[in-house]
Amino acid sequence: TCSELMMIGKPAVLVPSPNVAGDHQTKNAEAMARNDASILLPESELDKSMVTVLNDLLFDQEKLYTMGRLTKALAKPDAAEAIAKEIFRIAENR
Repeated sequence: TCSELMMIGKPAVLVPSPNVAGDHQTKNAEAMARNDASILLPESELDKSMVTVLNDLLFDQEKLYTMGRLTKALAKPDAAEAIAKEIFRIAENR
């Protein structure tokens, strides 16, 4: 989901599941939140924080715009190609 959000530049409130392998959803959400591209809302805080977070965002168009721009800046549209090139480079050196 994070990659797709980055490609289209959409701001988001991310609620990662702590029950997935390696807690990778939290790590991805933290990376986006660290760059002010999203808001990370732990599942354990949904009941007390979700309404406040959403209300704050809905009435702050500038913040939404900025988050979207920062999200788009994190995108790596050529990631698959870069990975493939690196694999071939490593393979050629063996």
